[in-house]
Amino acid sequence: MASAKDCRIIFLSYYYPPIKSPGVKRNYTISHLFTESFKKVTVFTTSNRKVMAQDEQPISPDISLVKVPTYDYRFFSYLILKNKESAESKAKSNKAGKYFLKAMRSFPVNIFIGEGGLWYIWSAYARAKRIISKESQTIIYSSFSPYADHVVAWLLKRKFKKLIWVADFRDLHVDPTYRNYLWKKLQLWFDKTIIRKATFVTTVSEGLAQNLRKFHDDVFVLPNGVAKMPKAIERYTDKFTINYTGAMFQDKRRPHLLLKALQELIREGKIEKNTIRIQQAGRDVAIWKPLISKFNLEGVFESKGIVALDDAHLLQSKSHVNLLLTTSHKEYKGVLTSKIFEYLGAGNPILVIINGPKDEIYEEAMSGVEHVFVGYDSDSLDEIKEYILSYYNMWKTQKHYPRIKKENWAGRYYWPEMIHGLEEKIISHVE
Repeated sequence: MASAKDCRIIFLSYYYPPIKSPGVKRNYTISHLFTESFKKVTVFTTSNRKVMAQDEQPISPDISLVKVPTYDYRFFSYLILKNKESAESKAKSNKAGKYFLKAMRSFPVNIFIGEGGLWYIWSAYARAKRIISKESQTIIYSSFSPYADHVVAWLLKRKFKKLIWVADFRDLHVDPTYRNYLWKKLQLWFDKTIIRKATFVTTVSEGLAQNLRKFHDDVFVLPNGVAKMPKAIERYTDKFTINYTGAMFQDKRRPHLLLKALQELIREGKIEKNTIRIQQAGRDVAIWKPLISKFNLEGVFESKGIVALDDAHLLQSKSHVNLLLTTSHKEYKGVLTSKIFEYLGAGNPILVIINGPKDEIYEEAMSGVEHVFVGYDSDSLDEIKEYILSYYNMWKTQKHYPRIKKENWAGRYYWPEMIHGLEEKIISHVE
């Protein structure tokens, strides 16, 4: 049997540094860890990186980067608007724009002009085919979204029947919560057609795995994780700070219960208004401001705007409580976004508020991790008040303020340890 050192990995990743996107983190980490085990790692990514918002990250010299020519809707949007940030945010602000974006994510439109598009798919396929023809021990790893990367891998698998193809899903294509698609039955047919050709499927949580097993029998759960062990950083001393970094996804992520809890604690005289700060980083300040006003928390809120990844990590490390807002759906639970692992790495208490039904998968994933509270937008007001007040009082009385112990999560969510399971699974398929 061949070893990892005999194999080359072609990593199909439209989203890759320096592109600024949550989807970058997983692909970036896995590809770099692969360099420690496999003979050679080649990453195919989009030439659009130059027309998209950027956040520079160091690329290992052991990774060969192939910039695949791309002419998709992002490319043409930039040509017209000359703005790396505005095209999609403008589209999301009106009904026609939302329909357009759903079409871009749906088959068959996604093949022709959605992220990646036809020229990207064909160019990546042609280049990868030449590599595989010369090196038989080549493994394909592709990651959704966008679907273009899986389509390239699917074409290669059709050409080279014995090719090992790992199809990774960071999200579901047909997501019942956000519904960022059109023509559901057609999308499910497309998912089944593409996914069943993979050697095996990887995904970020058991919640996604339950849905993906409708299309493939072999689904391997590889959560996102913490890439580096955190270093203790001194927290803010001037105010008790509750931090939120990330997007709001319009009305899907709801901070309402936290804001109501703070409003009531201030009204009851248990928290002094001038001693607390709600700190937000991201593009959605326009969503936050009306909510802050609704709950009479003016003067408490501070927006940092859009920040680089390293700056976001610093904000998380200096805060006293990190707020995580997410969703659940009766058909789709246990969505462990990369944000929860950023927060674990920061080491400070984490308040999770889920908009949706009880999520047993999420609760199990966080079981055994001290100072993490999982609550629900529908009925956790009293528990959230108690949680916030307990940490506020520890800060105010200057008692030893707790940190989340690495031992609570390192065995499950530390990337350098988790990656071995994936590598072993890949090699088990090599002849």
